[in-house]
Amino acid sequence: VSICDPKWINHVDIGQYFSRFEGTYYIPNESLAEYYPND
Repeated sequence: VSICDPKWINHVDIGQYFSRFEGTYYIPNESLAEYYPND
């Protein structure tokens, strides 16, 4: 097992859940943020 650096995932479905990549994590889109308000 090895640790990998965070990276942007190039997949068409990412936009259904996230609005952008911030270097180490994804920012959820509005609907996902409403569903998981504490994350």
